[in-house]
Amino acid sequence: MIEITDNNFITTLESYNNVIVDCWAEWCKPCKVFEPIFEETANENTHVMFAKLNTEETPNITFKMSIQAIPTILFFKNRVLVDRIIGSTSKEDLNNRIQTHFAKQK
Repeated sequence: MIEITDNNFITTLESYNNVIVDCWAEWCKPCKVFEPIFEETANENTHVMFAKLNTEETPNITFKMSIQAIPTILFFKNRVLVDRIIGSTSKEDLNNRIQTHFAKQK
């Protein structure tokens, strides 16, 4: 899992075809509840790069990506934002979206 900063955001998207970014903040209780779901899903989906973005430490990206509520989960495929979840979600929903956007090539 990668920690996204204002300095490595673009290079991360350029380095990986499939990226899911969990936008969070230290004080956010729903973010803390979602964290184990995100980490467990990351461990089970190694064909996708999972990343964490602390919104308080990355104001430029937070503004650019119009993140107005947290947690927000961003799905990037080939550097393009293809999906967004505002608020927490279930592991089932996360896996369904991964299957939809990032199905493993056979």
